[in-house]
Amino acid sequence: RYGIDENDFLLVFTSQMLNHFIGKCSEREAYYSIKTEKGKVVERILNVLQDISKEMRNTNFVLLLRLHPKEKCQDIHEYNNSEIRIIVDKDIPRFDLYYMADCFVGFDTMILAEASYARCSVILFRLHEIKCSEEINFVERASDNIEIAQNEAELYSLLKRIIYYKGEKIEPNKSFSDNCCYPYILYRCFS
Repeated sequence: RYGIDENDFLLVFTSQMLNHFIGKCSEREAYYSIKTEKGKVVERILNVLQDISKEMRNTNFVLLLRLHPKEKCQDIHEYNNSEIRIIVDKDIPRFDLYYMADCFVGFDTMILAEASYARCSVILFRLHEIKCSEEINFVERASDNIEIAQNEAELYSLLKRIIYYKGEKIEPNKSFSDNCCYPYILYRCFS
């Protein structure tokens, strides 16, 4: 699908609508387009991938922007990049992504918890500059296998480690419903 082969490194950025504070007001905005002092969130991820691609010339990097169904694809065309291939899709089934992706990056959308239960690499990109109105991030509590990056340097080192161990990716040995739902329901409902 999308011409991605097994030698490519597919990073899926799962976006969502966030309530975040700008000054004293709360504003609802797509996570990918939230502007920080160092640029928009997607620009910051692209910068990290570009830095890694300079060191790893034998690896082709693909960034798939998996938008939330309520998000609009505005301003996505500005992210055309010659070094990193960018795909925007808000309709691709998430279960297909669990088999395709090498890593998921996002804030706190449910697809990240599900990806973790499907034994995919997951990184929460929690930038200090983005002040969100939600204090509890339920994805952090969903699994012990989720990494957290609070800036580009941390994202860089986590992605480099994931790329290095890419060949040792553990395949799910249970059904997706077992991996995605059962542990979460037990944890959230019966603990």
